[in-house]
Amino acid sequence: MFWLLVFLTVALVLAYRGAPLTTATGVVGVTVLFYGWLGASLGTFALLLLATLALFVPLNVAAVRQEWLTLPLLNRFLTLTPPASIEGERGPGAALVSGDWSATFPLLEKPADPQADIRLEAFGAALSHRLMHPLELPTPTGAQARIAEGLMTSTALHRVALRLLAGRPARVPAREAWRLARHGATLLGHGSAPRVEEVKAEDNARLLSILAAVHPHYPDWLAAAADPHEAHRLLTFDRAVWDAFGHALQNAARALVGGLSGALLIPAEGDDALKPFVRQARLAQSRFAVATDLLLALPLLNMQAPGFAPRLAAALEALQSMLALLTWHSTATQPLTERAVVINALRRSLAAFEEALWVALQELPHTGLRLATKAICLPLGRRARVPTVAEEAAAATALLREPSVRARLRTGIATHPALDDLEKRIETLRKLEPTLRQLKTAQFEPPPADDRARLAAAARLHLVDDDEAALLSEAIDFADSLKAASSAEARPAHG
Repeated sequence: MFWLLVFLTVALVLAYRGAPLTTATGVVGVTVLFYGWLGASLGTFALLLLATLALFVPLNVAAVRQEWLTLPLLNRFLTLTPPASIEGERGPGAALVSGDWSATFPLLEKPADPQADIRLEAFGAALSHRLMHPLELPTPTGAQARIAEGLMTSTALHRVALRLLAGRPARVPAREAWRLARHGATLLGHGSAPRVEEVKAEDNARLLSILAAVHPHYPDWLAAAADPHEAHRLLTFDRAVWDAFGHALQNAARALVGGLSGALLIPAEGDDALKPFVRQARLAQSRFAVATDLLLALPLLNMQAPGFAPRLAAALEALQSMLALLTWHSTATQPLTERAVVINALRRSLAAFEEALWVALQELPHTGLRLATKAICLPLGRRARVPTVAEEAAAATALLREPSVRARLRTGIATHPALDDLEKRIETLRKLEPTLRQLKTAQFEPPPADDRARLAAAARLHLVDDDEAALLSEAIDFADSLKAASSAEARPAHG
């Protein structure tokens, strides 16, 4: 058992570090010789030595490797129809496919945002829900938290240059939050209130083309296969395919070690509170890179998995969200105020990634391949969790209490007077919270029938001064208008 662990550890370390073939050959050879010297079984040593020679001699002797291994792969590759070329996809987002942990993603300056209206409506919905109950202390809701998370994620995706699925709509809040979003329809009119958007399954050929175009080695395969000179074509394809194999081994080792260690062995920099999420995002990069390597290798192995690529689209979207959130949060001037929202959004994206990857791996054609890939990518299963109720309450509180958070969430949304008015009203109620606490604990006889009667009774008892009474009276008028608009929209749905 000890020597088995030694050999497994050596193999994992070599793959994890991306050791060159000659280095790996030398280290494995020395390890086998150490077993012959210190091990207990001469027969086992002989078998290990033969297995090492059988594996590494063909790989290291170029003529043998090209004739026995590379040429059959090249002939198979030449019979395949290469993915259609996709222009404009290669860029910083290619690091998502290569598994490059050191990649950085630049910010875009004033990019166009086709979903700005939806973001505006969702933002207004979260604020107006608070304004519908002006005499109550704010009670953060799960829907408000999910709108805050969704707005933070969509803002990050909007501003950070890494998206590979640029044509795929970003789902601004979670589906549960859309029911609340109808209350913000007064910003742009009832007809423009957002509705649940079903994101269609990504086209298999399109996603395959995108991933092939940004893969660090697949374009070299295509270029080598297009070489008209037969001997040179074999040489260049040999170099390209074995470089890709080494890259794939490194991604697989990183995914396996990272998964077994809970990502603790993955390096991370920056804020201690966010380091676990940086590690998980890098682990997700390696896992997605393994899935992409496998997707592009399946045709060479004469395997078909038509449902694999479309289901990887959801995993890619979640991976993009995680890295965009981390990049966007790093630019915050007041990071502590938005941390609860960012962490919740990261948790939800990580859980979505693991679920989407698990579903995608179910599409692999053979049970052995499916189990092996799951053991590499998700050795301990799906462990990510969504935010708790307390964490959602913290995120919703940050949305309602922190002007700096709201300003960040409004990045890229055009100035709108109605939204500005909602923000001012939120701030007014926030400043009146000490008075609202007094009203909450006050005992009135007889009990007031509604908010207006309650405010009048408080004024008679001098629990509020004239200025506060005027502000709260106007807030009640505004709440009545919001409730009337909500009832008017809900009525046709029940008619």
